[in-house]
Amino acid sequence: MSTPTVAIVGSGPSGCYLAQALRKQWGSAQIDIFDRLPVPYGLVRYGVAPDHPGTKGVARQFERLFENDGIRFYGNIELGSDVSLQALRDVYDVVVLATGLSADCRLGIRGDSLAGVYGAGAITRRFNDHPDEHALRFDLGKRAVIIGQGNVGIDVLRLLSKPIPAFKGSELSDGALEACRANPLSRIDIVGRSQPESAKCDAAMLKELGRLDGLAFFFPEPLPALASVNANESLLRLSAFHELSERPRPLETCCEIHFHFGWIPEEVLGESSVSGVRFKSSHDCQRSLSLDAESVITAIGFTQHDARLPGAPEVAGPD
Repeated sequence: MSTPTVAIVGSGPSGCYLAQALRKQWGSAQIDIFDRLPVPYGLVRYGVAPDHPGTKGVARQFERLFENDGIRFYGNIELGSDVSLQALRDVYDVVVLATGLSADCRLGIRGDSLAGVYGAGAITRRFNDHPDEHALRFDLGKRAVIIGQGNVGIDVLRLLSKPIPAFKGSELSDGALEACRANPLSRIDIVGRSQPESAKCDAAMLKELGRLDGLAFFFPEPLPALASVNANESLLRLSAFHELSERPRPLETCCEIHFHFGWIPEEVLGESSVSGVRFKSSHDCQRSLSLDAESVITAIGFTQHDARLPGAPEVAGPD
């Protein structure tokens, strides 16, 4: 069999990891990576929190693809506009779509399209100066609700509550900071459907929150006892929540952070813009929770944009 020619559409982590694997399998293959953006690395460049430069360091291993492994990158080429899927199939033996899931999942409840509802992905991309989001400015008001307690939700929580001086040394630009933090929030409620020991965030992310100055943490309901958890990962996570709950309140609070566990969003309240969110209990149908808010940030996963390429499969991220 002759060595194949391969086109990979999308230069994010999945596209680059695939290129690495294919190069090991087919040392002399022609492997070309296409992206609609002028620069590669996708999520690594634009989706990782800009105050976590260490995580972005993974891009350094991808650089070897183009510097040493003979893989070619073509930017500013949009599939379906600059080149068709069929045209690539006509030229290459193998065509791989690695375009990722870049659209924020909708809540799918009444009021989820009100002014003041934002996706965590859009906010993170704006923090990273993604070219698609340069025009975005976020009017979050003084009180926001984040729905979702995974690592993305915790990233957004930190980026929106972190004292401005603490960003020194990060990759955050002045323009991005102004667009996302023009008006400081005084309170953020972060709500998830899981109990604290089962939340989808890493303990290290919570410990990082606890090292920031000026933040006051509140837990409206008592946390489970540490002795009630056996799994190591769950114990580490629950211990981190306990540390936040026991942290002394700062003399000068710049932002209150309230954690709520076991709640499912039922309705975003408001007429033309957000005024609050109503939740139902995930384990007790008789209980409900209403929170005042001027903005809502969804961190519940990602999906495809509405516009898809003809013949391309439809996939979706987690709900």
